[in-house]
Amino acid sequence: MKKVLVGVATLILLIIFTSKIVRGNAFDTFGYDSRAIAMGGAYTAMGDDLTATYYNPAALTEAERIRAEFGYFITTPSLDFAVEGSSEEPKVDATKGYNLGIAVPLGDFYGSWVWGFGLHNPQGLSVRPLFHPPTEPYFLDYSNRTQELIILPAIGFSPEALQELSAGLGISVLLDTEGTIITPSEPVDDDQISLPRSDLTMVATIATHAGLLYKPMENLRVGLAFRDELAIDIDTVTIIPDFDTDVSTHSATLFSPRQIALGIAYDPIEKLTVAADLAWIDWSEYEPPFGTVEAFLLGSEDPDKSTDIDPDFKDTYNPKLGVEYHLYDFLDLRAGYSFEPSPVPDRTLKGTSNILDSHTHIFSGGFGLYLGELCDIPFLRILRIDGHLQFITLTERKVKKDPGLMLESNNDARLENPGYPGFKIGGSVINWGLTGSLVF
Repeated sequence: MKKVLVGVATLILLIIFTSKIVRGNAFDTFGYDSRAIAMGGAYTAMGDDLTATYYNPAALTEAERIRAEFGYFITTPSLDFAVEGSSEEPKVDATKGYNLGIAVPLGDFYGSWVWGFGLHNPQGLSVRPLFHPPTEPYFLDYSNRTQELIILPAIGFSPEALQELSAGLGISVLLDTEGTIITPSEPVDDDQISLPRSDLTMVATIATHAGLLYKPMENLRVGLAFRDELAIDIDTVTIIPDFDTDVSTHSATLFSPRQIALGIAYDPIEKLTVAADLAWIDWSEYEPPFGTVEAFLLGSEDPDKSTDIDPDFKDTYNPKLGVEYHLYDFLDLRAGYSFEPSPVPDRTLKGTSNILDSHTHIFSGGFGLYLGELCDIPFLRILRIDGHLQFITLTERKVKKDPGLMLESNNDARLENPGYPGFKIGGSVINWGLTGSLVF
């Protein structure tokens, strides 16, 4: 009976998660706007544009005029998951989407105030909160986290009495959904099971951003930024009248860990900027998207409950480096590099779950084209075009399953695990795009 109920609950979840629910966050994985991406994401101490709504709200105060931008990017994943004796691979979709943003100086009131707003929206996607069974292979950074809509309002302030110091505060907003989903009867083990009602609740999710920017010298900037944990939790209650049963599920379908980033930007010569960041990522609090299922039989006080799996992630320290050179009045050239250590320990991968991740190297480059320096057309004088190309490579990682660490209680169950007896992962992702910005 327990297997039947868990099977029915899984079926219900798959039906539910094809409905329109929410969207969420790609900035942690790829970055925000072409200039920042081209510089390796080393942007905590950089300023003067609306990407500060994500990287460091304090840097908004560097925007002296109204700025608006529109960006579009496309990613092409080529990720490898090879299991001993099998050729099955998890599906990873390409990500396409656009970024919007605006920064508006609000005037002086005991100092300088600037308001900013940023948004990322995946193209043609209404929902992507995926439910993963505990054994299903999925890439930590690319299977779900890049497929969500995120909204970033923020404000920056620089006091009149201490103009070399700025502070900023913002929030990340993910939408929430409540409602009742009507589902048709579905066959389970050749029986027609009626699933007339599923109540869906998704908690509204807001996380805080905060930052400081200090300019001790004209050519030196130091930034400190905090981004709080951001997660989407989905809770469902489904009535199955044929079994006189209530099935409750809980799943964290999207999780962005808490981060603290320290950055420095230095202009050793007039035309050159060098930026470096070091970010602490609180992966130890990671909530995997494994649905916890509780089935209450009529008249029973104790539920049948699926077993939780502790991913036991480790915190990481991610370094980033970026350079920008003002080659001509109309052209900037940029390059960047960042390294992302994997938070997934070997012990976790040797057990039941198949969370696919390895140490990652990210190389990037790009340009900034100031059209106003090339022509006298009034509209083009305020337009800048930035482009980026980002190459993400996952180092090869080999895993051998340890039956002693797996939850399955018999050999047949272990053999059904998609990662058993061992697997190898690696591959790459290419991300390219353009951003157009207007300065009024």
